[in-house]
Amino acid sequence: MSFDAVSPEVMQAGRILTGATMAAWLLAGFMPRHRARLRTALLVLYVLGVVGFFLYVAVV
Repeated sequence: MSFDAVSPEVMQAGRILTGATMAAWLLAGFMPRHRARLRTALLVLYVLGVVGFFLYVAVV
């Protein structure tokens, strides 16, 4: 798998996914009653996004 063939737009989408997840993770800290549930959901969504990104890169 080489990231050299990936377009700048795809790499930017990966950065946006990471940044949005980090921001949501930090914001979940302000909701103590739902913190664990929100962070678990974010973790699952982020891992799925990363796996999808790597699969896309492997195919391209």
